[in-house]
Amino acid sequence: VHIKPFPLISSKLVVEQFRLVKPMVTIVRKDSVYNFDDILVFLKSKPKTESSDDKKTSFGYFLKNISLARGTFVFNDKTVDHITTLHDLGFFIPSVSFNQDEVKDAGFKFHFENGGSFQAKTDYNQKNGTYKADFSVDKLDIAPFLPYAKGYFHINGLGGLVGGDFHLSGNINKTDSILLNGKGHVADFSANDNNGHKVLGAKSGTVTLLDTYPMKFDFRF
Repeated sequence: VHIKPFPLISSKLVVEQFRLVKPMVTIVRKDSVYNFDDILVFLKSKPKTESSDDKKTSFGYFLKNISLARGTFVFNDKTVDHITTLHDLGFFIPSVSFNQDEVKDAGFKFHFENGGSFQAKTDYNQKNGTYKADFSVDKLDIAPFLPYAKGYFHINGLGGLVGGDFHLSGNINKTDSILLNGKGHVADFSANDNNGHKVLGAKSGTVTLLDTYPMKFDFRF
Protein backbone atom coordinates (compact mmCIF):
# COMPACT_ATOMS: atom_id res chain seq x y z
CA VAL A 1 0.00 0.00 0.00
CA HIS A 2 1.36 3.42 -1.00
CA ILE A 3 -0.24 6.40 0.76
CA LYS A 4 0.29 10.12 0.29
CA PRO A 5 0.15 11.68 3.80
CA PHE A 6 0.25 15.36 2.89
CA PRO A 7 -3.30 15.59 1.48
CA LEU A 8 -4.54 14.66 4.98
CA ILE A 9 -3.98 18.29 5.90
CA SER A 10 -6.75 19.24 3.46
CA SER A 11 -9.06 16.41 4.64
CA LYS A 12 -8.11 14.07 1.82
CA LEU A 13 -6.71 10.56 1.93
CA VAL A 14 -4.88 9.51 -1.23
CA VAL A 15 -3.86 5.89 -1.76
CA GLU A 16 -1.59 5.71 -4.79
CA GLN A 17 -1.52 1.90 -4.97
CA PHE A 18 -3.25 -1.03 -3.28
CA ARG A 19 -2.45 -4.59 -4.35
CA LEU A 20 -3.88 -7.81 -2.93
CA VAL A 21 -2.26 -11.09 -3.95
CA LYS A 22 -3.65 -14.63 -3.53
CA PRO A 23 -6.75 -13.82 -1.46
CA MET A 24 -9.27 -16.61 -0.88
CA VAL A 25 -12.98 -16.10 -0.21
CA THR A 26 -15.39 -18.89 0.69
CA ILE A 27 -19.14 -18.34 0.81
CA VAL A 28 -21.46 -21.04 2.13
CA ARG A 29 -25.21 -21.04 1.60
CA LYS A 30 -27.87 -23.31 3.10
CA ASP A 31 -31.38 -22.36 1.95
CA SER A 32 -31.51 -18.59 2.66
CA VAL A 33 -28.74 -18.56 5.29
CA TYR A 34 -25.17 -17.51 4.46
CA ASN A 35 -21.98 -17.89 6.46
CA PHE A 36 -21.60 -14.10 6.72
CA ASP A 37 -25.10 -13.35 8.06
CA ASP A 38 -23.80 -12.82 11.60
CA ILE A 39 -21.50 -10.06 10.32
CA LEU A 40 -24.45 -8.26 8.72
CA VAL A 41 -26.46 -8.56 11.93
CA PHE A 42 -23.57 -7.05 13.90
CA LEU A 43 -23.18 -4.14 11.50
CA LYS A 44 -26.90 -3.38 11.54
CA SER A 45 -27.04 -3.47 15.33
CA LYS A 46 -24.11 -1.08 15.77
CA PRO A 47 -25.43 2.07 17.51
CA LYS A 48 -25.01 5.45 15.90
CA THR A 49 -22.64 7.68 17.84
CA GLU A 50 -23.07 10.91 15.88
CA SER A 51 -25.10 13.54 17.72
CA SER A 52 -27.37 16.09 16.09
CA ASP A 53 -24.97 18.84 17.16
CA ASP A 54 -22.01 17.36 15.32
CA LYS A 55 -21.04 19.29 12.22
CA LYS A 56 -20.35 17.25 9.12
CA THR A 57 -16.91 17.73 7.70
CA SER A 58 -16.09 16.88 4.14
CA PHE A 59 -13.43 14.18 3.92
CA GLY A 60 -12.44 12.77 0.55
CA TYR A 61 -10.91 9.42 -0.27
CA PHE A 62 -9.00 8.88 -3.50
CA LEU A 63 -7.90 5.32 -4.27
CA LYS A 64 -5.73 4.61 -7.30
CA ASN A 65 -4.23 1.52 -8.93
CA ILE A 66 -6.27 -1.01 -6.95
CA SER A 67 -5.56 -4.56 -8.04
CA LEU A 68 -6.13 -8.17 -7.07
CA ALA A 69 -4.13 -11.06 -8.47
CA ARG A 70 -4.35 -14.86 -8.34
CA GLY A 71 -7.43 -14.91 -6.15
CA THR A 72 -9.66 -17.88 -5.41
CA PHE A 73 -13.42 -17.77 -4.89
CA VAL A 74 -15.37 -20.75 -3.56
CA PHE A 75 -19.17 -20.87 -3.40
CA ASN A 76 -20.48 -23.88 -1.50
CA ASP A 77 -24.21 -24.07 -2.17
CA LYS A 78 -25.47 -26.74 0.21
CA THR A 79 -29.03 -26.13 -0.99
CA VAL A 80 -28.28 -27.90 -4.30
CA ASP A 81 -25.16 -29.75 -3.05
CA HIS A 82 -22.87 -28.00 -5.51
CA ILE A 83 -19.49 -26.26 -5.11
CA THR A 84 -18.33 -23.64 -7.60
CA THR A 85 -14.65 -22.70 -7.56
CA LEU A 86 -13.06 -19.88 -9.54
CA HIS A 87 -9.28 -19.78 -9.78
CA ASP A 88 -6.83 -17.05 -10.78
CA LEU A 89 -9.26 -14.21 -10.23
CA GLY A 90 -7.97 -10.71 -10.75
CA PHE A 91 -9.12 -7.16 -11.29
CA PHE A 92 -7.66 -3.73 -11.72
CA ILE A 93 -9.36 -0.46 -10.80
CA PRO A 94 -7.47 2.56 -12.14
CA SER A 95 -9.15 4.94 -9.70
CA VAL A 96 -12.10 5.28 -7.35
CA SER A 97 -13.08 8.51 -5.62
CA PHE A 98 -15.30 8.73 -2.58
CA ASN A 99 -16.98 11.58 -0.77
CA GLN A 100 -19.64 11.52 1.90
CA ASP A 101 -22.42 10.77 -0.55
CA GLU A 102 -21.17 9.17 -3.73
CA VAL A 103 -18.92 6.51 -5.16
CA LYS A 104 -18.41 7.32 -8.84
CA ASP A 105 -16.79 5.63 -11.81
CA ALA A 106 -15.77 2.42 -10.09
CA GLY A 107 -14.63 0.17 -12.91
CA PHE A 108 -13.39 -3.38 -12.68
CA LYS A 109 -12.76 -6.48 -14.72
CA PHE A 110 -12.03 -10.09 -13.94
CA HIS A 111 -11.44 -13.25 -15.93
CA PHE A 112 -13.26 -16.53 -15.65
CA GLU A 113 -11.35 -19.76 -15.46
CA ASN A 114 -12.31 -20.66 -19.03
CA GLY A 115 -10.93 -17.42 -20.45
CA GLY A 116 -14.16 -15.43 -20.46
CA SER A 117 -14.35 -12.04 -18.80
CA PHE A 118 -16.62 -9.64 -16.92
CA GLN A 119 -16.17 -5.89 -16.74
CA ALA A 120 -18.28 -3.09 -15.33
CA LYS A 121 -18.45 0.59 -14.51
CA THR A 122 -20.61 1.60 -11.55
CA ASP A 123 -21.88 4.63 -9.66
CA TYR A 124 -23.37 4.46 -6.17
CA ASN A 125 -24.96 7.18 -4.03
CA GLN A 126 -24.45 6.27 -0.37
CA LYS A 127 -26.89 8.94 0.80
CA ASN A 128 -30.04 7.82 -1.00
CA GLY A 129 -29.03 4.25 -1.95
CA THR A 130 -29.30 4.61 -5.74
CA TYR A 131 -26.89 2.81 -8.02
CA LYS A 132 -26.28 2.16 -11.69
CA ALA A 133 -23.90 -0.09 -13.56
CA ASP A 134 -22.98 -0.78 -17.17
CA PHE A 135 -21.41 -4.19 -17.55
CA SER A 136 -20.44 -6.67 -20.21
CA VAL A 137 -19.91 -10.43 -20.14
CA ASP A 138 -17.80 -12.30 -22.68
CA LYS A 139 -17.60 -16.08 -23.24
CA LEU A 140 -19.20 -17.15 -19.96
CA ASP A 141 -19.49 -20.95 -19.82
CA ILE A 142 -23.01 -21.84 -18.65
CA ALA A 143 -22.24 -25.52 -17.87
CA PRO A 144 -21.64 -24.81 -14.14
CA PHE A 145 -25.22 -23.53 -13.86
CA LEU A 146 -26.66 -26.99 -14.57
CA PRO A 147 -27.44 -27.81 -10.89
CA TYR A 148 -29.59 -24.68 -10.69
CA ALA A 149 -31.29 -25.29 -14.06
CA LYS A 150 -32.29 -28.76 -12.89
CA GLY A 151 -34.58 -27.12 -10.35
CA TYR A 152 -36.71 -25.74 -13.19
CA PHE A 153 -36.15 -28.11 -16.14
CA HIS A 154 -35.83 -31.87 -16.63
CA ILE A 155 -32.35 -31.75 -18.14
CA ASN A 156 -29.08 -33.52 -17.44
CA GLY A 157 -26.71 -31.53 -19.64
CA LEU A 158 -26.14 -27.87 -20.39
CA GLY A 159 -23.50 -26.14 -22.48
CA GLY A 160 -22.66 -22.99 -24.39
CA LEU A 161 -20.93 -19.63 -24.13
CA VAL A 162 -22.92 -16.48 -23.42
CA GLY A 163 -22.10 -12.79 -23.44
CA GLY A 164 -23.62 -9.35 -23.83
CA ASP A 165 -23.78 -5.73 -22.75
CA PHE A 166 -26.24 -4.70 -20.04
CA HIS A 167 -27.36 -1.81 -17.86
CA LEU A 168 -28.46 -2.24 -14.25
CA SER A 169 -29.93 0.38 -11.93
CA GLY A 170 -31.99 0.59 -8.78
CA ASN A 171 -32.00 1.43 -5.09
CA ILE A 172 -30.56 -0.86 -2.41
CA ASN A 173 -33.41 0.14 -0.09
CA LYS A 174 -36.04 -0.99 -2.61
CA THR A 175 -35.33 -4.45 -3.99
CA ASP A 176 -38.22 -4.28 -6.45
CA SER A 177 -36.64 -1.21 -8.09
CA ILE A 178 -33.98 -3.26 -9.91
CA LEU A 179 -34.07 -2.37 -13.61
CA LEU A 180 -32.17 -4.38 -16.21
CA ASN A 181 -31.85 -4.01 -19.98
CA GLY A 182 -29.38 -4.83 -22.72
CA LYS A 183 -28.50 -7.25 -25.47
CA GLY A 184 -27.09 -10.74 -25.06
CA HIS A 185 -25.81 -13.52 -27.31
CA VAL A 186 -25.09 -17.23 -27.07
CA ALA A 187 -22.88 -19.62 -29.05
CA ASP A 188 -22.95 -23.42 -29.27
CA PHE A 189 -25.87 -23.73 -26.88
CA SER A 190 -27.15 -27.19 -26.04
CA ALA A 191 -29.42 -28.83 -23.46
CA ASN A 192 -29.73 -32.59 -23.01
CA ASP A 193 -32.49 -34.60 -21.37
CA ASN A 194 -32.01 -37.23 -18.68
CA ASN A 195 -31.22 -39.82 -21.37
CA GLY A 196 -28.42 -37.72 -22.84
CA HIS A 197 -30.38 -36.73 -25.96
CA LYS A 198 -30.13 -33.13 -27.15
CA VAL A 199 -33.54 -31.51 -26.78
CA LEU A 200 -32.53 -27.94 -27.51
CA GLY A 201 -29.60 -26.38 -29.30
CA ALA A 202 -28.43 -23.39 -31.29
CA LYS A 203 -25.20 -22.57 -33.07
CA SER A 204 -25.73 -18.90 -32.27
CA GLY A 205 -28.46 -16.57 -31.12
CA THR A 206 -29.14 -13.07 -29.79
CA VAL A 207 -31.76 -11.60 -27.48
CA THR A 208 -32.65 -7.99 -26.66
CA LEU A 209 -33.79 -7.36 -23.11
CA LEU A 210 -36.05 -4.33 -22.84
CA ASP A 211 -36.65 -2.51 -19.55
CA THR A 212 -37.15 -5.43 -17.19
CA TYR A 213 -37.92 -5.56 -13.46
CA PRO A 214 -36.80 -9.04 -12.39
CA MET A 215 -37.92 -8.71 -8.76
CA LYS A 216 -41.42 -7.95 -10.02
CA PHE A 217 -41.21 -10.86 -12.49
CA ASP A 218 -41.74 -8.33 -15.27
CA PHE A 219 -39.61 -9.53 -18.20
CA ARG A 220 -39.72 -7.84 -21.60
CA PHE A 221 -37.92 -8.95 -24.75
